Amino acid sequence: MNKEIKKMLLGIAIMLAVIVFHMFMEDGLWIDLIAIVGLIFVISGFIAKDTNNNPTD
Repeated sequence: MNKEIKKMLLGIAIMLAVIVFHMFMEDGLWIDLIAIVGLIFVISGFIAKDTNNNPTD
């Protein structure tokens, strides 16, 4: 995946993390934990190395 796209998606995930954290602190719903787990997947996907060696241009 393109590095610029990965950076953009990470930025969106960080914005969502702030919103989810605020919602969790306000009401403390357990369903907010699903969003937190999703953010963990996003961060792990950002850190993971791209094994596809084919150029995308």
